[in-house]
Amino acid sequence: MPRAARPGERAVPGGRAGAEAGLRLSLTIRATPEATREAVSAVRGLMAQAGAAPGLLFRVELVLAEVLNNIGEHAYGGAGGRVWLKARMEGEALCVTVADRGRPMPGGTMPPGGLPETEVPCERQPEGGFGWYLIHSQADAVRYSREAGQNTLGLRFAPRAGA
Repeated sequence: MPRAARPGERAVPGGRAGAEAGLRLSLTIRATPEATREAVSAVRGLMAQAGAAPGLLFRVELVLAEVLNNIGEHAYGGAGGRVWLKARMEGEALCVTVADRGRPMPGGTMPPGGLPETEVPCERQPEGGFGWYLIHSQADAVRYSREAGQNTLGLRFAPRAGA
């Protein structure tokens, strides 16, 4: 059962939130679409408070939504398991760690992030398979580990020229 937010914290439906000094955010949520939206919004709020560039905000929102939705769909199979998210601003960059206790990545490693084959007839065009490409192309660093039954994904986002 999530605890109520303390003064100075932001409540996240379906989860627990705690804002710390130094522009940090720690959330515990359920892997649901509603909680994903609220978590992405909370991270956006942290970044806005730090004065992050609009292009950086967009990239982070896109990747976090993909990551959290993937956890719900693939790691937990739609069962709405628990997800832990920590975010911190490091100067103009954002570092995010997302952890869950769902199924491990296939083969125990993170997908490489290549695009699926698209030079095929329309009826064979892929409907999915673009998520890891999106994650790898929009984050500046991506790392994955599986230890003691927990998946941990680390992401780093830095401002990019012209964005």
